[in-house]
Amino acid sequence: MFAGILVAQAAGLCLETWWLHLPWSVAQSVVFFMMVIGISNFTFARQVFISNQLRKANQEIERLTQKAERERIARDLLLDERGAGLGRTLA
Repeated sequence: MFAGILVAQAAGLCLETWWLHLPWSVAQSVVFFMMVIGISNFTFARQVFISNQLRKANQEIERLTQKAERERIARDLLLDERGAGLGRTLA
């Protein structure tokens, strides 16, 4: 999709350059800057997307860690009620 948008913009620029009888060097420099800015925007958007995915994964890891800790405490308390003792399960 990104490449299609870039190609459409470049084609529009070429038509504008031809229609207005501008030098082709202007069109070349504009296409170059369109590519540089477009690629940098694409890279930044990808970085934000990956950052959000990493944040969600870290939240899920934290949630699972809390759940596992609660289950361990519940298991230790249950064993303590049965007489196994909390100290023995931690050793």
